[in-house]
Amino acid sequence: MAIAALSAANADGFFNTIRPHQDLVAEVLAHSDSRQLPVPWRPAADSPAMAELAVEADWTPPGERAPVESAYGKAALLMLAAEDHLDSLSGLYRPPDAVSVFTPSVILRALLETLGRVRWLIDPHIGVKRRVGRNMTETLHTGHHRRKSFTGEDRKAYDRDFDRESLTAWGQAKKYEVAKDKDGSWYVGEPRLGTAKAIGRLFSGSARESAPGTIFRATSAVSHASIHGILSRVELESTGGGAGSRSMATIGTNDAVAAENLAVALYAYVLVAVERRKLLGWASPEWDATVDRVGRLVMKSFEPVDGHRRPTSGLYLP
Repeated sequence: MAIAALSAANADGFFNTIRPHQDLVAEVLAHSDSRQLPVPWRPAADSPAMAELAVEADWTPPGERAPVESAYGKAALLMLAAEDHLDSLSGLYRPPDAVSVFTPSVILRALLETLGRVRWLIDPHIGVKRRVGRNMTETLHTGHHRRKSFTGEDRKAYDRDFDRESLTAWGQAKKYEVAKDKDGSWYVGEPRLGTAKAIGRLFSGSARESAPGTIFRATSAVSHASIHGILSRVELESTGGGAGSRSMATIGTNDAVAAENLAVALYAYVLVAVERRKLLGWASPEWDATVDRVGRLVMKSFEPVDGHRRPTSGLYLP
Protein backbone atom coordinates (compact mmCIF):
# COMPACT_ATOMS: atom_id res chain seq x y z
CA MET A 1 0.00 0.00 0.00
CA ALA A 2 1.60 3.24 -1.09
CA ILE A 3 1.00 6.64 0.47
CA ALA A 4 -1.11 9.35 -1.12
CA ALA A 5 -3.18 12.28 0.13
CA LEU A 6 -6.19 11.88 2.40
CA SER A 7 -9.53 13.20 1.30
CA ALA A 8 -10.80 16.29 3.07
CA ALA A 9 -13.49 14.19 4.77
CA ASN A 10 -10.95 11.72 6.12
CA ALA A 11 -8.67 14.55 7.25
CA ASP A 12 -11.54 16.16 9.16
CA GLY A 13 -12.45 12.82 10.67
CA PHE A 14 -8.88 12.26 11.76
CA PHE A 15 -8.62 15.60 13.51
CA ASN A 16 -12.02 15.17 15.15
CA THR A 17 -10.73 11.88 16.53
CA ILE A 18 -7.39 13.04 17.91
CA ARG A 19 -8.31 16.47 19.29
CA PRO A 20 -9.81 15.10 22.52
CA HIS A 21 -6.87 12.79 23.20
CA GLN A 22 -5.36 14.82 26.02
CA ASP A 23 -8.78 15.33 27.63
CA LEU A 24 -9.39 11.60 27.39
CA VAL A 25 -6.11 10.78 29.11
CA ALA A 26 -6.91 13.26 31.90
CA GLU A 27 -10.35 11.71 32.33
CA VAL A 28 -8.86 8.22 32.40
CA LEU A 29 -6.45 9.23 35.15
CA ALA A 30 -9.19 10.90 37.14
CA HIS A 31 -11.48 7.85 37.00
CA SER A 32 -8.97 5.05 37.25
CA ASP A 33 -10.81 2.80 39.68
CA SER A 34 -9.76 -0.67 38.60
CA ARG A 35 -13.34 -1.90 38.79
CA GLN A 36 -14.16 0.13 35.69
CA LEU A 37 -11.69 -1.80 33.54
CA PRO A 38 -13.47 -3.88 30.89
CA VAL A 39 -10.58 -6.36 30.67
CA PRO A 40 -8.62 -8.31 33.28
CA TRP A 41 -5.62 -6.23 34.28
CA ARG A 42 -4.54 -7.50 37.69
CA PRO A 43 -1.05 -8.99 37.93
CA ALA A 44 -0.90 -12.73 38.47
CA ALA A 45 -1.51 -13.81 42.07
CA ASP A 46 2.07 -15.06 42.44
CA SER A 47 3.71 -12.06 40.75
CA PRO A 48 6.05 -9.68 42.60
CA ALA A 49 3.59 -6.85 41.98
CA MET A 50 0.83 -8.60 43.91
CA ALA A 51 3.23 -9.56 46.69
CA GLU A 52 4.24 -5.92 46.97
CA LEU A 53 0.66 -4.83 47.61
CA ALA A 54 1.06 -5.81 51.24
CA VAL A 55 4.01 -3.44 51.67
CA GLU A 56 1.96 -0.25 51.51
CA ALA A 57 -1.49 -1.70 52.16
CA ASP A 58 -1.94 0.36 55.31
CA TRP A 59 -2.99 3.32 53.18
CA THR A 60 -5.80 3.04 50.67
CA PRO A 61 -7.26 6.19 49.07
CA PRO A 62 -11.03 6.66 49.49
CA GLY A 63 -12.82 4.73 46.76
CA GLU A 64 -9.60 3.21 45.46
CA ARG A 65 -7.51 0.14 46.01
CA ALA A 66 -4.01 -0.06 47.39
CA PRO A 67 -1.54 2.34 45.71
CA VAL A 68 0.43 -0.22 43.70
CA GLU A 69 -2.71 -1.87 42.37
CA SER A 70 -4.15 1.54 41.52
CA ALA A 71 -1.01 2.34 39.53
CA TYR A 72 -1.56 -0.76 37.41
CA GLY A 73 -5.17 0.28 36.87
CA LYS A 74 -4.14 3.73 35.70
CA ALA A 75 -1.56 2.30 33.34
CA ALA A 76 -3.99 -0.21 31.86
CA LEU A 77 -6.57 2.49 31.22
CA LEU A 78 -3.95 4.70 29.61
CA MET A 79 -3.09 1.86 27.25
CA LEU A 80 -6.76 1.32 26.40
CA ALA A 81 -7.10 5.02 25.59
CA ALA A 82 -4.00 4.88 23.39
CA GLU A 83 -5.22 1.82 21.55
CA ASP A 84 -8.58 3.47 20.86
CA HIS A 85 -6.77 6.23 19.01
CA LEU A 86 -4.52 3.77 17.21
CA ASP A 87 -7.63 1.96 15.99
CA SER A 88 -8.90 5.27 14.64
CA LEU A 89 -5.56 5.81 12.94
CA SER A 90 -5.63 2.40 11.28
CA GLY A 91 -9.23 3.01 10.23
CA LEU A 92 -8.00 5.65 7.79
CA TYR A 93 -6.32 2.96 5.67
CA ARG A 94 -8.58 1.87 2.84
CA PRO A 95 -6.90 -0.89 0.81
CA PRO A 96 -6.59 -1.28 -2.07
CA ASP A 97 -6.87 2.48 -2.52
CA ALA A 98 -3.65 4.41 -1.92
CA VAL A 99 -4.30 6.56 1.15
CA SER A 100 -2.16 8.05 3.87
CA VAL A 101 -2.48 9.55 7.32
CA PHE A 102 -2.94 13.30 7.53
CA THR A 103 -0.33 14.68 9.96
CA PRO A 104 0.01 11.55 12.10
CA SER A 105 2.77 13.31 14.03
CA VAL A 106 0.00 14.77 16.21
CA ILE A 107 -1.23 11.41 17.41
CA LEU A 108 2.30 10.00 17.40
CA ARG A 109 3.47 12.48 20.02
CA ALA A 110 0.46 11.77 22.22
CA LEU A 111 0.89 8.01 21.92
CA LEU A 112 4.59 8.08 22.71
CA GLU A 113 3.88 10.26 25.73
CA THR A 114 1.21 7.78 26.85
CA LEU A 115 3.66 4.91 26.57
CA GLY A 116 6.26 6.92 28.47
CA ARG A 117 3.78 7.67 31.26
CA VAL A 118 2.85 4.00 31.55
CA ARG A 119 6.51 3.06 31.87
CA TRP A 120 7.04 5.78 34.46
CA LEU A 121 4.09 4.54 36.53
CA ILE A 122 4.73 0.80 36.65
CA ASP A 123 8.35 0.16 35.69
CA PRO A 124 9.00 -3.16 37.49
CA HIS A 125 12.65 -2.34 38.14
CA ILE A 126 12.22 0.72 40.35
CA GLY A 127 10.87 -0.99 43.48
CA VAL A 128 7.52 -0.72 45.18
CA LYS A 129 8.28 2.42 47.22
CA ARG A 130 9.05 4.53 44.15
CA ARG A 131 6.13 3.05 42.24
CA VAL A 132 3.71 3.99 45.03
CA GLY A 133 5.18 7.49 45.12
CA ARG A 134 4.80 7.88 41.37
CA ASN A 135 1.19 6.78 41.53
CA MET A 136 0.48 9.36 44.22
CA THR A 137 2.32 12.01 42.20
CA GLU A 138 0.18 11.24 39.13
CA THR A 139 -2.96 11.47 41.27
CA LEU A 140 -1.86 14.82 42.73
CA HIS A 141 -0.89 16.17 39.31
CA THR A 142 -4.24 15.24 37.76
CA GLY A 143 -6.14 16.62 40.74
CA HIS A 144 -4.28 19.93 40.59
CA HIS A 145 -5.06 20.52 36.93
CA ARG A 146 -8.67 19.37 37.21
CA ARG A 147 -9.14 21.74 40.14
CA LYS A 148 -8.10 24.69 37.98
CA SER A 149 -11.04 23.98 35.66
CA PHE A 150 -13.55 24.71 38.45
CA THR A 151 -14.58 28.00 40.07
CA GLY A 152 -16.60 29.11 43.08
CA GLU A 153 -18.71 26.47 44.80
CA ASP A 154 -17.70 23.86 42.24
CA ARG A 155 -14.06 24.27 43.25
CA LYS A 156 -14.96 24.03 46.94
CA ALA A 157 -16.88 20.82 46.25
CA TYR A 158 -13.93 19.43 44.32
CA ASP A 159 -11.59 20.30 47.20
CA ARG A 160 -13.82 18.29 49.53
CA ASP A 161 -13.71 15.28 47.22
CA PHE A 162 -10.02 15.53 46.40
CA ASP A 163 -8.20 15.36 49.73
CA ARG A 164 -4.71 16.53 48.80
CA GLU A 165 -3.74 17.08 52.42
CA SER A 166 -4.20 13.42 53.38
CA LEU A 167 -2.18 12.30 50.36
CA THR A 168 0.77 14.55 51.13
CA ALA A 169 0.59 13.87 54.88
CA TRP A 170 0.72 10.13 54.24
CA GLY A 171 3.72 10.62 51.98
CA GLN A 172 5.54 12.61 54.64
CA ALA A 173 4.76 9.96 57.27
CA LYS A 174 6.32 7.35 54.98
CA LYS A 175 9.51 9.43 54.67
CA TYR A 176 8.95 10.47 51.05
CA GLU A 177 10.10 13.84 49.84
CA VAL A 178 6.90 15.85 49.43
CA ALA A 179 7.13 19.19 47.65
CA LYS A 180 5.54 21.44 45.06
CA ASP A 181 6.50 21.03 41.44
CA LYS A 182 7.15 24.00 39.17
CA ASP A 183 3.60 23.83 37.75
CA GLY A 184 2.07 24.20 41.22
CA SER A 185 1.11 20.55 41.71
CA TRP A 186 2.61 18.42 44.48
CA TYR A 187 4.81 15.39 44.04
CA VAL A 188 5.66 12.47 46.32
CA GLY A 189 9.16 11.07 46.11
CA GLU A 190 10.18 12.61 42.79
CA PRO A 191 8.81 15.19 40.32
CA ARG A 192 6.63 14.02 37.47
CA LEU A 193 8.47 13.65 34.17
CA GLY A 194 7.91 16.29 31.52
CA THR A 195 6.66 15.25 28.09
CA ALA A 196 10.09 15.36 26.45
CA LYS A 197 11.68 13.22 29.16
CA ALA A 198 8.79 10.74 29.18
CA ILE A 199 9.26 10.19 25.44
CA GLY A 200 13.05 10.36 25.55
CA ARG A 201 13.31 7.54 28.08
CA LEU A 202 11.65 5.20 25.61
CA PHE A 203 14.59 5.57 23.24
CA SER A 204 17.56 6.57 25.37
CA GLY A 205 19.59 3.62 26.58
CA SER A 206 21.39 5.70 29.21
CA ALA A 207 18.34 7.37 30.68
CA ARG A 208 15.81 4.59 30.85
CA GLU A 209 15.42 2.71 34.11
CA SER A 210 14.24 -0.57 32.61
CA ALA A 211 16.61 -3.50 32.74
CA PRO A 212 17.62 -5.50 29.64
CA GLY A 213 15.04 -8.02 28.54
CA THR A 214 12.15 -5.59 28.08
CA ILE A 215 10.66 -4.59 24.74
CA PHE A 216 13.65 -2.32 24.21
CA ARG A 217 15.91 -5.26 23.43
CA ALA A 218 13.97 -5.68 20.19
CA THR A 219 14.91 -2.17 19.09
CA SER A 220 18.67 -2.76 19.11
CA ALA A 221 18.80 -2.66 15.32
CA VAL A 222 17.09 0.72 15.26
CA SER A 223 19.16 3.88 15.55
CA HIS A 224 17.88 5.77 18.58
CA ALA A 225 19.57 8.91 17.29
CA SER A 226 17.69 8.57 14.00
CA ILE A 227 14.38 8.16 15.82
CA HIS A 228 15.13 11.26 17.89
CA GLY A 229 16.03 13.17 14.74
CA ILE A 230 12.80 12.14 13.05
CA LEU A 231 10.73 13.13 16.07
CA SER A 232 12.44 16.50 16.31
CA ARG A 233 11.94 17.22 12.61
CA VAL A 234 8.32 16.07 12.67
CA GLU A 235 7.60 18.21 15.71
CA LEU A 236 9.24 21.28 14.17
CA GLU A 237 7.43 20.91 10.86
CA SER A 238 4.04 20.05 12.34
CA THR A 239 4.05 23.19 14.49
CA GLY A 240 5.07 25.47 11.64
CA GLY A 241 8.42 26.33 13.23
CA GLY A 242 11.72 26.87 11.49
CA ALA A 243 12.69 28.28 8.14
CA GLY A 244 10.84 26.75 5.23
CA SER A 245 8.67 24.58 7.46
CA ARG A 246 5.12 23.65 6.61
CA SER A 247 1.98 24.38 8.56
CA MET A 248 -0.13 21.59 10.04
CA ALA A 249 -2.73 22.24 7.35
CA THR A 250 -0.35 21.26 4.55
CA ILE A 251 2.15 18.87 6.11
CA GLY A 252 0.01 15.82 5.36
CA THR A 253 0.11 16.48 1.64
CA ASN A 254 3.90 16.49 1.55
CA ASP A 255 4.94 12.98 0.54
CA ALA A 256 8.32 12.89 2.26
CA VAL A 257 7.01 14.18 5.58
CA ALA A 258 3.95 11.92 5.42
CA ALA A 259 6.21 8.93 4.84
CA GLU A 260 8.32 9.76 7.88
CA ASN A 261 5.29 10.36 10.05
CA LEU A 262 3.61 7.15 9.00
CA ALA A 263 6.71 5.01 9.48
CA VAL A 264 7.34 6.24 13.00
CA ALA A 265 3.63 6.07 13.81
CA LEU A 266 3.68 2.41 12.79
CA TYR A 267 6.59 1.86 15.13
CA ALA A 268 4.72 3.59 17.96
CA TYR A 269 1.68 1.44 17.18
CA VAL A 270 3.59 -1.78 17.72
CA LEU A 271 5.35 -0.50 20.85
CA VAL A 272 2.02 0.41 22.43
CA ALA A 273 0.41 -2.88 21.39
CA VAL A 274 3.27 -4.95 22.81
CA GLU A 275 3.41 -3.01 26.05
CA ARG A 276 -0.33 -3.30 26.59
CA ARG A 277 -0.25 -7.05 26.07
CA LYS A 278 2.61 -7.36 28.55
CA LEU A 279 0.71 -5.24 31.02
CA LEU A 280 -2.34 -7.48 30.71
CA GLY A 281 -0.33 -10.68 30.76
CA TRP A 282 -0.59 -11.44 27.04
CA ALA A 283 3.10 -11.18 26.14
CA SER A 284 4.50 -13.47 23.46
CA PRO A 285 7.76 -13.88 21.50
CA GLU A 286 5.77 -13.25 18.31
CA TRP A 287 5.00 -9.70 19.42
CA ASP A 288 8.64 -9.05 20.28
CA ALA A 289 9.55 -10.26 16.79
CA THR A 290 6.97 -7.88 15.34
CA VAL A 291 8.61 -4.93 17.08
CA ASP A 292 11.92 -5.87 15.51
CA ARG A 293 10.34 -6.28 12.08
CA VAL A 294 8.58 -2.93 12.14
CA GLY A 295 11.70 -1.26 13.52
CA ARG A 296 13.69 -2.50 10.52
CA LEU A 297 10.89 -1.39 8.19
CA VAL A 298 10.96 2.09 9.69
CA MET A 299 14.68 2.56 9.22
CA LYS A 300 14.69 1.01 5.74
CA SER A 301 12.08 3.53 4.69
CA PHE A 302 14.56 6.34 5.27
CA GLU A 303 17.52 4.80 3.44
CA PRO A 304 18.66 7.11 0.63
CA VAL A 305 18.29 5.94 -2.93
CA ASP A 306 21.16 7.05 -5.20
CA GLY A 307 22.05 9.74 -2.69
CA HIS A 308 18.50 11.05 -2.46
CA ARG A 309 15.66 10.52 -0.05
CA ARG A 310 13.64 7.41 -0.79
CA PRO A 311 10.42 8.46 -2.53
CA THR A 312 7.15 8.02 -0.67
CA SER A 313 6.17 5.15 -2.96
CA GLY A 314 9.13 3.24 -1.53
CA LEU A 315 7.34 2.73 1.79
CA TYR A 316 5.08 -0.29 1.51
CA LEU A 317 3.30 -2.01 4.33
CA PRO A 318 3.74 -5.79 4.53
